[in-house]
Amino acid sequence: MIKVKKIVLLLVSFFVIPINAAELIGFSYNRPLQLYALLESLQVYVTGLTRTHIIYRADNDAYEAGYEQLRRNFPRVNFIRQSTTHPRADFKQHVLSLVENAQEEFLLFAVDDIIVKDSIDLKVCAQALDTYDAYAFYLRLGEHIDYCYAENKYQGVPPLVTYEHDVCLWNFTDGMCDWNYPQTVDMTLYRKADLQSMLPNLHFDTPNIFEGQWASRIPALKKQGLCFAQSKIVNLPLNSVQPDWENRNMRFATAEEFLELFNQGLKIDIEPLFGIQNRSAHMEYVPICIKR
Repeated sequence: MIKVKKIVLLLVSFFVIPINAAELIGFSYNRPLQLYALLESLQVYVTGLTRTHIIYRADNDAYEAGYEQLRRNFPRVNFIRQSTTHPRADFKQHVLSLVENAQEEFLLFAVDDIIVKDSIDLKVCAQALDTYDAYAFYLRLGEHIDYCYAENKYQGVPPLVTYEHDVCLWNFTDGMCDWNYPQTVDMTLYRKADLQSMLPNLHFDTPNIFEGQWASRIPALKKQGLCFAQSKIVNLPLNSVQPDWENRNMRFATAEEFLELFNQGLKIDIEPLFGIQNRSAHMEYVPICIKR
């Protein structure tokens, strides 16, 4: 519970054997340019990530060529293409297979409009989950995230208890909006065992429906979450690519326009985002594109 004394928790963490790192399962659809930024930022800022898997959907050969370029740029990433004729039919199968066959105890999901903006040691996150007996570790949250972009309203910040490594603990029932949303695909660290027990019972065929179905499961609301004092990632809602689901976004450029920039040898410059103090997990931002 949140009232457990800090000194006891520190003593427990001191004697716990170090935990293995994590694997990441990412989702991408017609977005080679944005996915490049995610993968580059993972490579630059994240330690403790043993494997990265990307389930992607490409509508035609032009987008597939973009993902083939990503394969060359990031040879250690496992790219899994969905069916070209019935992509929604195999999505759940791919997700469940990757979860079931993961070799690590902890997993993250990610979507392709995320950029990591600061250093993350996933071993610290995994250790904290066990030390503080929390449900999950939310890299998109921090003590400055007081606005919900998706709902376009002030959400405040729930009472946080801060421990070593600037790890913060809160009760989901004390939070609103993003702070009361335990199941998300936005780079949150979960225990593999929890995913194995929940995901097979969900009905989904796209990432958006997956999160929507998963978020509707409420048992986790009685638990607690962890985050760092400063958020470590940010979503850039530049556009929407799902034909049957549109989250709030900037409508900055179409997928075709971004593909053209990628084919010109450009990438999103991730450096200006380092340590940025975003008020929301999703932040409107005009990207700077530079040569890869």
